[in-house]
This record gives sequence, C-alpha cells and structure tokens, in this order.
Amino acid sequence: MNRFQDPWLPSSHTGPGLAPHEPREAPRQDPAARSPHPRKRVVKTLLPGSPGTLKLTQRFGAALVCVRQRLDPSGQHRTTTVELVVDTTPIRAKTEAEVAQRVAFAEHEMRSAVRLAGGRLDAEAELWRLSRKEAVRLRLLDRIVG
Repeated sequence: MNRFQDPWLPSSHTGPGLAPHEPREAPRQDPAARSPHPRKRVVKTLLPGSPGTLKLTQRFGAALVCVRQRLDPSGQHRTTTVELVVDTTPIRAKTEAEVAQRVAFAEHEMRSAVRLAGGRLDAEAELWRLSRKEAVRLRLLDRIVG
C-alpha cells in the first residue's frame, strides 16, 4: 500500500484520483449469506392440520400458512420453520379518468370504434363517455369536451 492509498477503499482506487463525493458501489451479497439458515435444503412442506403441524396449528391458528422442515448440508441438523400471514389488506383498483367527447351521428365508424373501446352514450348531454386511455389510443384528444 502506498502512502496515498486509503485502507478503506478498494485497491483500484488510489489517493488523488478519487473524489470524496464519488459514489461507491456496495459489495454484492449472496441472499443465502444474509439468511440465518444459509444453504439449508427444504425436505418437507406441510400444510396446517397435517400430522407434524398440530402443535404449531394450535399455537398460530389461522395465520399459519405452512410448516417447512430443512436439513443442513451435513444432514445432521433439522430446522423447522413456519410461514405466517402477518397482514392482509384489500387492494383498490385504480380508477381511470373518464372523458367526454362529441362524435357526430353521421360518423358511423367512429361511433362503433368508441363503442368497441367501452364508450357509453350520454344521451342527455349528447356526448360519449370513454376512459382517457382509450381516447388517447383512438386519437380523440382533440374532441374532448370540458
């Protein structure tokens, strides 16, 4: 190591060439190395209520998804793990913005294209209502009212 080299930097970066604000890439880590049970092979997956899961089913109840038994590489230690439901949240569907547009009665092809794209006729306003996404796809943005 020369006198300009920082011992905390990789060997390819030597003193004067490295700016202090230059970002450094974090070392990549094997996911198994971060696990408390690295390289253990799953030998059984059991569903709640099956033989071998009765005590765990009583302990965790409806939150229990499955029980797994894993063996270490030497085959001398078995580890039992459980998969639990921690949270369940309903997913709200995205609502698409709806636009109104004028399509003349004589434009038969355009009316049928709007109808096929899911458009609905608002007879009182004499406008077609369609999702903005479909209006863009049909190139009707210049016809949008309001």
